[in-house]
Amino acid sequence: MLKFNKEESYNLGKELGENLNEVHLLKVDVQKHHIPNWHDRYKWTQKGIIRELISNSIIEKAYNYYKDNEDIIEKRYSSSEYYHKKDENYVLDENGNCIIEKVLSFIFSDIKFENLIVSNKKVYVKCPINIAVGDSFYDFKCLSLIALENEYFASGVIDGYFKGNISTDFF
Repeated sequence: MLKFNKEESYNLGKELGENLNEVHLLKVDVQKHHIPNWHDRYKWTQKGIIRELISNSIIEKAYNYYKDNEDIIEKRYSSSEYYHKKDENYVLDENGNCIIEKVLSFIFSDIKFENLIVSNKKVYVKCPINIAVGDSFYDFKCLSLIALENEYFASGVIDGYFKGNISTDFF
């Protein structure tokens, strides 16, 4: 990516962003694709982290900070949500509230320069067989590292993905 001029880098990033958006818009069927819903995956991951790492005092402080600010963190997941239903009835949490589900997306989960190939002025993700299911914004986890190497490419990814209308949930 570093071999390209500013305009070429931006256009390649924009193309990748547009393609990512198309992949993220594909419908994930939790039953057909044999995956648990987002809420169950999220809680399971949190419990695993807590169970394995709570003995570390630094991690314990981080966890306590998380628990103290859980309502703010939960608000992050306010877009692309739906209420979870089973057999036409809303599923309730331990407090009797409807469980809000985040819409899951197919994701590449490892987008960084080492995993991108440019051929015939088109950008491709290496080994897309590793596609996973998760929060669509997870694909942007390495974007700041990409921006350190080529800010034009990173800007193009954002512009291509959001088409000028960046979601506040992205931040």
